[in-house]
Amino acid sequence: MEFYALLTSFCFGLNAILIRKGLRDSTPVTAAIIVSLVQTPILAVIALRSPIVWDWRAVGYFVLAGVFASTIARALNYVAIDRVGVNVATSLSGTDPLFSNVLAIVILGEPMVPSTLAGVVLIVLGVLVMSGLELDEGVKRTDLILPILAAFGYASANMVRKMGMSIIPNAGFGAVIGSITSIIVFPLYLASRGRLGEFNPRTSGLKFFVGGGVVVSVAMLSMYTAFQSGSIAVVTGLIGAAPLFGLVLTALLLRDTERITRRVVAGCVTIFLGVLLITVF
Repeated sequence: MEFYALLTSFCFGLNAILIRKGLRDSTPVTAAIIVSLVQTPILAVIALRSPIVWDWRAVGYFVLAGVFASTIARALNYVAIDRVGVNVATSLSGTDPLFSNVLAIVILGEPMVPSTLAGVVLIVLGVLVMSGLELDEGVKRTDLILPILAAFGYASANMVRKMGMSIIPNAGFGAVIGSITSIIVFPLYLASRGRLGEFNPRTSGLKFFVGGGVVVSVAMLSMYTAFQSGSIAVVTGLIGAAPLFGLVLTALLLRDTERITRRVVAGCVTIFLGVLLITVF
């Protein structure tokens, strides 16, 4: 379970880098739609390799997961990456273990253990460190709410994923239902807001979005697999290491556009320490 959760974390960090590169010549809307269009057939092929037992309750949970994560949270996160950069966006959206634990306690009745509480405090502290850093020129501090809202969306999706996987333990099936939901719901939302014109696949960033779709496919399969046997606290805690992967990958691949300051590093490390406390103890 730990391997799949960490693989998910790495893939989310890599996806953030690919999206950031693609957004140099494109829009968040294009990124979100292309990623969904790429990942859906991949997940469908994998899902069909295993016997599927249909249950409408589980399907309902997977649909909700698609609305929360693949539609709302993903769109918010991509806009955040474009506005505040990879490091800040992935670090703040990576605080979803905080919200996941709260939802697990309130709705699923999972106990709050002292080490989990301490880990949550460290994660919140990391968020405060990240939000206090000097933002690039033209970046508004109010934009920091975007990745935080994305974190809550991801946390809500984690809860309903766990509920769905307890009924149908098929990672590919759960992931593809969520992805199909995204393909249907997100364009409808854009049409209602008159924003479909923001979708333009004729961009030099297309290859990065396609790569992001492949990477996200691996991430979704790994995450659903992890939820089959792991608790929400442990799985989301390990996935919360994405900011650290994002930091390392940024240093390697985005040195020309992203600044890595001491506060960025301090925030990432603090969040990661919180993740360790939630996971190990």
